[in-house]
Amino acid sequence: MKNILEKEFYQLSISNRRVLDFLQESALDGMSYIDIENPSNRWMNEQFWKLLGYSKEEYQNEQINPLDLIYAEDQQVALNHIKLHCHEDMSTMDHIIRYKHKSGKTMWIRSRCMTIHDDQGKSSRVLSAHINITELKRKEQFLSQCNTAAKIGYWEVDLVNDVITWSKMTKEIHGVPDDYTPNLTSAISFFEKDKSEDLITKLVNEAIYSHKSYEAELEIITLSGQRKWVKTIGIPEISQNKCIGIYGTFQDIDEQKKNQQLLQENVSKFRGIFDSTFSFIGFLTPEGVLLEANHTAMNMAGLKPEDVIGKNFWDCYWWQISEETKIQLRKNIQIAASGQEIAYEVPVWIKDKQPVTILFSLRPVFDQNGQVIFIIPEGRPIQEIVDARNRYKSVIEGTNVGTWEWNVQTGETIFNERWAEIVGYTLEELAPISIETWLKLAHPDDLKISEKKLQACFDKTAEYYDCECRMRHKDGHWVWVQDRGKVFIWTNDGKPLLMFGTHQDITESKKTTQLLGTFIQQAPSAIAMFDLELRYITASEKWLLQNDLESQEIYGKRYFDLTKEVRKSWNDHFQSCLNGQTHSADEEKFIKSDGSVYWLKWKMKPWKNDQGNIGGILMYTEDITDKKIAEEQFLISQKAFKANFDNAAIGMAILNEKGQWIEVNKRLCDIVGYSSDELKALTFQAITHPEDLDVDLGLFQELKDGKRTHYQLEKRYIHKDGHIINIILAGAVVRDLSGQILYFVSQIVDISELKQAEQQVKTLLNVTQDQNARLKNFAHIVSHNLKSHAGGISMLLDLLQGDKPDLFEEEVFKLFRGASENLSETIKHLTEVVEVNLNAQEKHENILLKPVIQKNIDSIATIAKNAQVNINYQSPESLSVSAIPAYLDSIVLNFLTNGIKYRDPQKAQCSLKITAQEVGENVLITFEDNGLGIDLNRHGEKLFGMYKTFHKNTDAKGIGLFITKNQVESMGGKIEVSSQVGVGTTFSVYLKKSP
Repeated sequence: MKNILEKEFYQLSISNRRVLDFLQESALDGMSYIDIENPSNRWMNEQFWKLLGYSKEEYQNEQINPLDLIYAEDQQVALNHIKLHCHEDMSTMDHIIRYKHKSGKTMWIRSRCMTIHDDQGKSSRVLSAHINITELKRKEQFLSQCNTAAKIGYWEVDLVNDVITWSKMTKEIHGVPDDYTPNLTSAISFFEKDKSEDLITKLVNEAIYSHKSYEAELEIITLSGQRKWVKTIGIPEISQNKCIGIYGTFQDIDEQKKNQQLLQENVSKFRGIFDSTFSFIGFLTPEGVLLEANHTAMNMAGLKPEDVIGKNFWDCYWWQISEETKIQLRKNIQIAASGQEIAYEVPVWIKDKQPVTILFSLRPVFDQNGQVIFIIPEGRPIQEIVDARNRYKSVIEGTNVGTWEWNVQTGETIFNERWAEIVGYTLEELAPISIETWLKLAHPDDLKISEKKLQACFDKTAEYYDCECRMRHKDGHWVWVQDRGKVFIWTNDGKPLLMFGTHQDITESKKTTQLLGTFIQQAPSAIAMFDLELRYITASEKWLLQNDLESQEIYGKRYFDLTKEVRKSWNDHFQSCLNGQTHSADEEKFIKSDGSVYWLKWKMKPWKNDQGNIGGILMYTEDITDKKIAEEQFLISQKAFKANFDNAAIGMAILNEKGQWIEVNKRLCDIVGYSSDELKALTFQAITHPEDLDVDLGLFQELKDGKRTHYQLEKRYIHKDGHIINIILAGAVVRDLSGQILYFVSQIVDISELKQAEQQVKTLLNVTQDQNARLKNFAHIVSHNLKSHAGGISMLLDLLQGDKPDLFEEEVFKLFRGASENLSETIKHLTEVVEVNLNAQEKHENILLKPVIQKNIDSIATIAKNAQVNINYQSPESLSVSAIPAYLDSIVLNFLTNGIKYRDPQKAQCSLKITAQEVGENVLITFEDNGLGIDLNRHGEKLFGMYKTFHKNTDAKGIGLFITKNQVESMGGKIEVSSQVGVGTTFSVYLKKSP
């Protein structure tokens, strides 16, 4: 049965046209019909119930009271609203009511209503059309919350009615009460006069008369007198080409502005540190685009920002040294972008494509959500360390790594063959293998350290296990190993299950450390070397003396156990140093137990073993107590300085930072012709010759900036009577203990008479320069004439071959032709050497090796044949080296002729074998003969010395190997030799491989 109101509604909709029109215009998301006398008696159409999440069956069968779905506070608002309109016949009203959706969420519904009167004219019903504005309301609330959080208010100026409207937030920003009513004059008065007020007035006028929108950051003064930065946006409202109003926003940006200023100060400080550091540092995006690079990186490579900024890092100049380097960098950037830190050694280019090895790292920078937002690349030049390490490379070359796998819970252990080989065993000899195998072989003292470090891994306070230990070799001696490992698998209850690691034989490395210890022991400074546990490895005699340790055994004892007077802050320094940091102080005050004071200059830094791992700390100290006492005595000596100043035989002056004379002595007055009072009224700029002023000012500015402590230059003064005075000026800056400038000291020597003598010297210099030029011309003429004569020989051979081609089928003429071509090539190289020497610069070229060696073999083929020496050469066709052509020819030729010259005449077959192959970044060329051989025990140290000979060969001059070694080393290579008397000699030449 239909609801009574529903029937009535249908009848009304048929009889009353206004009702139908209303339905057509307004019924969007539902309709309702309400009894005013009994509001709980109401009818909603099916569309409205669907809006609230109910089906037709639910609202019909469950007898849902619609009033229960309205928020209580909104029910009264709606009823009051209806009562206000009940006296008007068929009046309409509009209000917003919150309903409870079936799911529990809030629905905002706008209801457009009209009252219906009965025949007596009494309001009896309300007809409503509903629109769902929930999404709009949520966005409105969100926008309001955002504006409140961002401190953004709005404002409006009605120019027609001269009314200004401020939102609550706008009033809050100005510090005025909620009932404050602004006008145009009072609104502008909040802006500071002659500053922000002028600008806002200008912007408002431009909006009114030029119809321009504006956006500006300005300072206001709130009602309470507080200064505050705000951002205001204004938009003119135009009607019929006339501004009728302006509206916009007002935002409190005071905290943001102050943070920006603070950030700018911090950025300036950071920039100073960033650009002054010795390391190469930059900023990358996670994709590898270079955003910034410091001055060190730019200057070392001779680059400008536009050369690299905005480019992919691997495409920048530094990394073009090789394709492999670029590929490796791209992979490592991807790893860093994933959140891991990367560090490795790599060669890069600096100026003029010169390679230098750096310790390079990529460190990710995270935001508060743990996402990588930047990558910091840093490179520290370590070429000297690399060179030193390479000198010891042959000692540890060929060292393999042993591996181990340990089930921590069961004790089951797996070693590889190399692990056993390090201590002189085979795996079969060590069987059955378990963790007990390691415990039996390890040194008892080192086991204690090992157990402590293992426990740190098990407790997860350390990610890796790393320990240097001694192991008993099969023949009884101790072998040092670097034992490293990591727990890879954990049990469900957090216990370590499976651990994997390596053993590396570092016995030779330990010997190297001992060599370093010997150097430290003999060092004239106070230096000490400690291991990772801060136990003494060695110390210099001066260190022992300075720390009262001469009579004690220090090896293996901890630093803290032997030194009582240690700053607490040093504990943090030590730990930081073991993590790779360096700490130092130019001066620090200490008080001994007896109350006496002493001053130290100190530095501590980590040292690394041959594997590149931190092995401990090197510490240097210098007692500067006497220096500090001397500084105090200096203050006392100032009076003596004054006496010397006034009576000096040279001109002396004290100046301020502007260059004004503060004090001048009598000799300076005599030199320039001014009295003391006259000079003090002037600056040094006033009497300096104009052509000399810029240089002097530049050096003076460098003194002020701290870039230098003194300078000296020759310049000219203008005498009071106008004539020129030639002087030598020495300038220096005097600072207080905090580094602030006190004054500048100048010493002036009149050299006018010396200048006359100098002119005579210049005449002699001109003669000398002319002679030097003639010598250079002579070098060029000799080179040119040799080239011309060689060309003549080649031309004559060409003519002869044209006339007598059959002759060149004979071996002699073939050799003659080869010798001629080699002579021309040699003269070409000599010409290049002349040019190199004249320019004082040698340039490397990429040279295919095989043609060079073959050419030199061909050139001495006759000599080899007559000496009955068989030459055999093997090399890849594409093998190329980076070398100076003339040097490479000379090196090859010298070893070829030596192999022939020092052959063994007692042997039936003499041979010289030449091979070439790649070895890492180098090319190895070996010259192996079966000649006389050299006694290296007697002659090894002087083998490459000048004028040193080792056989009675009449042709030996003792210069060839000396020149060859210098040529090889000048190209970044090295020579090694092995020889046995009566067996033969092998020379190994290492040259740089072509990039």
